[in-house]
Amino acid sequence: MSETGPSEQKHAPERNFFWECIVFKVEDELFSVPKNEFVRVSDVFADMFEMPSGEGRDRDHPITLEGYTKREFRSLLNVMFPLHEYLIPDSGTTLKFSKEEWLGVLKLASTWNMAKIKGYAAQEIGKLTDEQAIRPLEKIQLARRHSVPNWLEEGITSLLEQSEPTPLDEFEETVGLSTASRILAIRDACGSGVLVGTSSPQLSVSNRFRMDSMRCGNCASSAVIFTKHTCQHCKTTLTAGSVLSFASAPADVSRQHTISLTEALCGSCNRCPFPPKGAAFACPTCSSSHYVSHSAIRVQTFSVFHARKRLIDKYFGEEIKEHRSWVA
Repeated sequence: MSETGPSEQKHAPERNFFWECIVFKVEDELFSVPKNEFVRVSDVFADMFEMPSGEGRDRDHPITLEGYTKREFRSLLNVMFPLHEYLIPDSGTTLKFSKEEWLGVLKLASTWNMAKIKGYAAQEIGKLTDEQAIRPLEKIQLARRHSVPNWLEEGITSLLEQSEPTPLDEFEETVGLSTASRILAIRDACGSGVLVGTSSPQLSVSNRFRMDSMRCGNCASSAVIFTKHTCQHCKTTLTAGSVLSFASAPADVSRQHTISLTEALCGSCNRCPFPPKGAAFACPTCSSSHYVSHSAIRVQTFSVFHARKRLIDKYFGEEIKEHRSWVA
């Protein structure tokens, strides 16, 4: 058997540190960077490089990236290939981007399906404060442009929580009339304590409760006293998740209230669903029999937070789900 000399030995390339460089041209600048990292983090580039074209092999044959700025591309490269000074503590240099630089990273990472870098950029943008922080309307715009689903809900929520309302013309110009009208409908409903789209629009958010939140008023039991009931008036079948209400205004802003059974109102017909005579229920814990005419029950009412969440889901739920499917 003949021995293989040193000059004839074959060496396997190290997976992470055997780089083939590729040359990109962005605006009037050339960038020579490791090709394998683009293949690893982006299926767009992975597919591109599966079809050799000769482009990118040297400075005379670069891959030209149209529609992007060299500042955006440089920012992306600083995230993909950070200098050691950025990583070593107390080196005197850290990776500090402006808002525009992070937005450039988000834009390119979104365009080229760089999921982890996109998520990192969104996270860092969310940390920006003061004049660098993104405004609620801008957050909604960016959420739609780059499919960042949590930003859509966050932007809408921030608008609803603002003490000073955003002018309608700014709404329309930034997010469009359809979005503006939906957000204003939610704001009006929650801000005034009125829920739109219900059969009892005069009732406050703080007066609404689910049937499975009803508890015995004679003891501290957390046992559910109703799971199913048929309204005596409209014959609607009320189940554990059915929403009821009561007409009297709460004495405080807490979510726990004690009311008379006669005050409970069906969500469909706005009348008391329980018959006036006979025992409505017996508490499974203390065995007390409760009568509609004089018995007290404890209910857990909706907060404005829960009402707002429900309405955001009603008006924007499908869009948020769609963006989440694009991210997955």
